[in-house]
Amino acid sequence: MGDVYRAFSTPLYRRKNQLNKAELNPALGSLDMYRLKTNDGYTTKSPWVLENELKFLKPLVQDCLDDMIYNDWKFKKDLYKIEIQNSWVMKHTKGDQSGMHWHSNSLFSGILYLQCDEKSGTLMFVNQDNWCGNVLDFEFEEDNALNQDTVGLVPGEGEILIFPSRTPHMVSPSMSEHSRYCLAFNTWIRGPVGKGHENNNSQLDL
Repeated sequence: MGDVYRAFSTPLYRRKNQLNKAELNPALGSLDMYRLKTNDGYTTKSPWVLENELKFLKPLVQDCLDDMIYNDWKFKKDLYKIEIQNSWVMKHTKGDQSGMHWHSNSLFSGILYLQCDEKSGTLMFVNQDNWCGNVLDFEFEEDNALNQDTVGLVPGEGEILIFPSRTPHMVSPSMSEHSRYCLAFNTWIRGPVGKGHENNNSQLDL
């Protein structure tokens, strides 16, 4: 059998973290939230919770971001810095879900699970541009990383997932009797792009 090289895959960073529940739980209870117009969840009024109500979580999130871009993606540390642009908390009760969406005006987005259980819903990433451009629907003997168009994950408390912001994703309805809380955030990278090109006009400072 020949080998298959998985070129240009979509990277999904995942890491388990320890959360201080004694500090976190009172903060979650004090968040100012409202029901979404889509009637499928709640969100915070503030889009900067990592600067205010949940600022004690910012070092953890920043450490995960730095780990991803410097240790996995190998960005040059002397050139680039990844910054959190905005952050908010989502709350889902039984029956709530999140429809398919992506995050604009951001390079990487992430989700940190603050409170959840195995019935809180599946986070699904969707490939809308597969190897055949989604114009043909083949049947396969089994699902694998080469033929599937959806990747489903059931994160646990303390898990963080970071992914390119353009990646479509959704969350299935929660079947849990307990509320699911997750912290979502968007980022931007500061530094020069286009450096090294012969045409200096292509260089840009982000």
